[in-house]
Amino acid sequence: QTIHLMGQHATNFVRTRKSIGKGTNEERMRRHRTYLQAVESRFTSLLEANPSFVNTFFSTVDPVLESNLSRGRMINEVNRAKDYDILPVETFPGEYKLGHDGFMEFHPDTDSILSWVLSTFYTPVD
Repeated sequence: QTIHLMGQHATNFVRTRKSIGKGTNEERMRRHRTYLQAVESRFTSLLEANPSFVNTFFSTVDPVLESNLSRGRMINEVNRAKDYDILPVETFPGEYKLGHDGFMEFHPDTDSILSWVLSTFYTPVD
């Protein structure tokens, strides 16, 4: 079922951890991805329907937006980014454990981290 979240409901969806499900950060990050995918989809559809939507958007957020970029530069960046591919978020295998302080801790599989670093940042030379 599709639910339209706004205001405090949206904030609770993306920020709450302990009182939802198992209380892991992994679950919260999954909700972040779900929410951001919906925001990206909605923003893209509004931009495609009306290319000047980006101006309306920045006018709306201007009172709470703080940036060292000029408005023109931000608009140019949005227009450039609309054609980018958004890659999936990568996660490591591991396990969650309740720490001594009562907070949930994630313990990644060390071998998977090394494998990811090598495959992501290392290019073998022939």
